[in-house]
Amino acid sequence: MSNRIPLITRRPRIAMAGATGRVGSALTGPRAWTMRQIAEHLSILLGRTVTYGHQSREQQRAALSADGLAPLVADLLVGLDQMFRESALEETTSTVEALTGKPPRTLQQWLVENIEIFRNDARP
Repeated sequence: MSNRIPLITRRPRIAMAGATGRVGSALTGPRAWTMRQIAEHLSILLGRTVTYGHQSREQQRAALSADGLAPLVADLLVGLDQMFRESALEETTSTVEALTGKPPRTLQQWLVENIEIFRNDARP
C-alpha cells in the first residue's frame, strides 16, 4: 500500500466541463503523491519543516467536527481519506492532456502558485 493520491487542480476540470460530451472521464494529475512527499515540497517552498501526521479515523472525524463540519460531511471526508490511504484512487490517466492538448499542472507548479495559502495558515 503506497498511500498515493493523483491530485488535479480545478482548471482542467473547468476547461473540459461539458465541452466533450463525454460522461465519466477519470481526470487525474500526472503523478500520484504521498502526503509525506507533499509535506517535503511544502517544506522546501516555505523554508521550514512541514510534517504529515497520520490521524486515526476517530481523530480525524473529531477534528473535522470541531471545525464545524456537519457529521455527514465529516464522515464523507473521513471515508475519502480512507480511500486515499488504501491507494484506491492511485491510478493516473492521460485524459486531461488528451482532451485539452495540454498536460495538467504538476503538484510543484500548483504549490508555487498557491504557496501564500500555506504561508498564511495560522494552524500549528
